Amino acid sequence: MSRIVAIVNPQSEAGKTAKAWPDILARLEARIGPLESRLTQARGHATALAREALAQGADWLICVGGDGTLNEVINGMFENDQPLNPEAQLSLIMRGTGGDFRKSLGLENTLEAYLEALATAPVRQIDLGKVTLKNEATQEFSRYFVNLGSFGMGGDVVHRIENTPWLKQMGGTPGFMLASLQSLSQFKPQRVRLQIDETLDWQIKILQVAVANGTTHGGGMRVAPLAELNDGWFDLVILTGIGPFEAALTFPRVYQGTHLSAPAVRHLRCRQLVAEALGKEPVWIEIDGETPGKLPAHFELLPGLLRLKG
Repeated sequence: MSRIVAIVNPQSEAGKTAKAWPDILARLEARIGPLESRLTQARGHATALAREALAQGADWLICVGGDGTLNEVINGMFENDQPLNPEAQLSLIMRGTGGDFRKSLGLENTLEAYLEALATAPVRQIDLGKVTLKNEATQEFSRYFVNLGSFGMGGDVVHRIENTPWLKQMGGTPGFMLASLQSLSQFKPQRVRLQIDETLDWQIKILQVAVANGTTHGGGMRVAPLAELNDGWFDLVILTGIGPFEAALTFPRVYQGTHLSAPAVRHLRCRQLVAEALGKEPVWIEIDGETPGKLPAHFELLPGLLRLKG
């Protein structure tokens, strides 16, 4: 019998999860049986809780929170590119502001849909991304991500949200849309070097580069509509350094997933990407809706590493 631990961010969904959790827990246990719940107390705590739960014998983690909480839980499940418990599986009940990963999974954002997936969906192996970069003290560190990483305007948007409380409070599509419009009006193309799978070496101006495992980010932007979570590839989507008028025409198409044919967009697949900034301005990175730092960075795909039930 599985030992199930739910890792819950009570501050997710603008603090509503704290009040809703007793009802969610009762309905969850009615579907899958008894479980233990552990509530996060600060940013980064979900990583520690996941590690602790696995060390104590848990083999099924359920993340209750947003994309950021999910990213923290995943980073607590792996070390040195290996699972701490190879038999452990992960499920989710999304309660955040963006909910982009559940869109990549095709899940409806209802409690009943999550409970049904938890109770009946098979376990499947999906890919993970890993990004390695340096902190302000130039010390190298790595973060895993399950959905999508990006840099350029996407990183700038998340950096704005993380540093603007009222934008973060808005959350979801409205917050991301407003921050994106701000960035679109102010952001200038950045010159970067991209080394792709050790076969391509480009120096180009970009508005954004998306390194996608899933399809959707930014509160609903279908930036990589052809991406699949278990195909062993990143979808690399590059929006080149175009002017504000052409960018304004291309931007709405990203929400519909029809932008890959636009002249300013390049789309290819890869397993590794090394990216560095060639200008003086920082090129901010975002992974799963969080900002770990800025370029240079090394992105690599880890195929089939995560056991997902849902």
